[in-house]
This record gives sequence, structure tokens and C-alpha cells, in this order.
Amino acid sequence: MQNINEGRKLKAVLFDLDGTLVQTDEVHFLMFNHVLEKRGKPAMTREFYNSNICGKPNELITKSTNSFSRVTNAYFINRELVPELDKTEAEKFADEKESLFREFLISRSLSSSKTEAAESPLKVISGIDKLLRSLKDSNISLACVTNAPRANAEVILTALNFGEFFSALVIGAECEASKPHPAPYLKGLQLLGVSPANAVAFEDSSSGIQSSLSAGLKTIGVASSHEESKLIQMGVHQVIKDFSTLEVSHLESLLK
Repeated sequence: MQNINEGRKLKAVLFDLDGTLVQTDEVHFLMFNHVLEKRGKPAMTREFYNSNICGKPNELITKSTNSFSRVTNAYFINRELVPELDKTEAEKFADEKESLFREFLISRSLSSSKTEAAESPLKVISGIDKLLRSLKDSNISLACVTNAPRANAEVILTALNFGEFFSALVIGAECEASKPHPAPYLKGLQLLGVSPANAVAFEDSSSGIQSSLSAGLKTIGVASSHEESKLIQMGVHQVIKDFSTLEVSHLESLLK
């Protein structure tokens, strides 16, 4: 039998999770501020969150330990939000926030009810279900590549019933380095057995876009956290608002 992918340029698609498959930033934002409030700290603004936290792993948010981190990450978080935290306390801060995030997600599991879906701050990016099914039916391999903790990623994918689509789940903290280092995407490509020339990535954050581009991937920006102009400045090859009109053929044309 002839391989359905024989002669096809597009062999794999790699997706970020938060902000790309599902919009979780509002929940992360709320949980960060909840922990800050418990510690008697002023709430952060959404602008601050988008610029300094969105898409970054906890080790960059709480303490600068990654060679690819920028001084501003450590400065803004440690000096402006929780300046008194040592490494142990910073880790407790991050663990508490992530635990609250998972508890919230489990208690407010995604529903097909239109009323509940409209009220929930967790929203699947429109059209992603259809695209994932089309990619699977086309025998194109899929990976989820995220800076989220594994426990978070598994809870989200389970709640979305998306586990069946992905052949690989790559966690930044389990790689040589997290995004914005290219290691997570390079690991995803390795697990899927494809080269960057035969794959496309979807990302919504600056750290994720830097990671996928550095890995040599054509990258489509999802305008869920940043405006289109900002994503273009980050270097993406194209910007979409959601997946509602995206077809497999469009992804194939991106590689020509």
C-alpha cells in the first residue's frame, strides 16, 4: 500500500498549548494575582503579564536561571513583584500558583454547554478541533510543545479530549532548556522523526516564537495574547486570529 505521506512536504505540525490550543492566560493571570494577594502584594496589570510572564517557564518567572533569559525577566519579577523570595520560596510561589491553576481547571472542566462555555475564562481557540481532526485524517504527525509543567499540560489535554491527536508531548523543563531556547521544538521534531523543512509550528508568545524560529520551523502566530503587528515584529511567517478557516492545504502551501 502506498504511504499517504509519500511525496508530501508537510509531515508534522507542532503546537504550543497555552494561548494556542486553548486560551488559558486569563486563568494564569487570575491565579498569579491570587497568590500575590495572599502575600500582601499589589496585583499585576494585564500589560505586565503579557510582556513579562506570558509564555515563559516558571524558572524564568521566579528566578533567572536560563542562559536565554533576559535580565528584564528576573528584574521585573524579583524586584517588582516578590523581591524578598529566595530560590526555595520562589519555587513554592510557582508551585502554589500551578496547583491553583490545576484545581480551577478540574473544578471548571470545559463544557459543551454554550452558556457555561461563554462564562468560562478557559476557551478553546475556535476551529482547532476541526483542524486537528483534518491533520490526523491526513496522517500528519502532531506534537504539543509547551513550557507548562507536565501536570498542567496533561490536565488540559485530557479536559479538551485532545490526547488522541498528539504523538508527542514535549515539556520545556524536561529539555536541555525551555523556550525561548530551540531545544523543546528540536526535541519535538526528533520524537516525530521529521526535519524542520517538513513541519510547521503554531505559537502565540514571544518566547515560543523565538524557540520555533530558532529550531528552523515555519511559524504561524496565533493572535490570542498579542496583536497581529506585534507577532509580525517577532518574525512569524503568518498570523491567524483562530483556526476556523485554516485547511491542511494552506499549511502545505507554506512549505513550498
